[in-house]
Amino acid sequence: MFQSKYKKNNYKKGYTLLFSVLVSSLLLAVGISILNISKKEFLLATSARDSSSAFYAADSSIEYALYHDSLGDYDMAGQLTYTETVHIPTGSGGDSCAIVIIRKIITSGTLTITFDSRGYNIGWDGVNSCSEISPKRVERALLLTY
Repeated sequence: MFQSKYKKNNYKKGYTLLFSVLVSSLLLAVGISILNISKKEFLLATSARDSSSAFYAADSSIEYALYHDSLGDYDMAGQLTYTETVHIPTGSGGDSCAIVIIRKIITSGTLTITFDSRGYNIGWDGVNSCSEISPKRVERALLLTY
């Protein structure tokens, strides 16, 4: 019988294929994990940006209302409440808005003035309204009483 100088190892067939499939699966799992973490970080950053935009809109609208109240622009003329809708452009889009409710109440000879401001990150429809509805809309409120 003729014997070859080179012996074939039949028990190692497919080892390279199995190893490459395992390594590929591991790299795919790591890649998907990194992508998932990046997506969550992006959503958190977007949420923080929207929250800040809504807060700044509420804060700016209270400053606006205080300034105009100091000028005497809000003459209640017997009314207890007055509502002012203010467009506060913030960010690059400039579509944030705020609604300010001003209440002037006299009780026992004491005047109490309350500014209730609701700021939204989106909602300005360009027609002096703050009523646009969106699932991405964030509201932040500030209350000032003096």
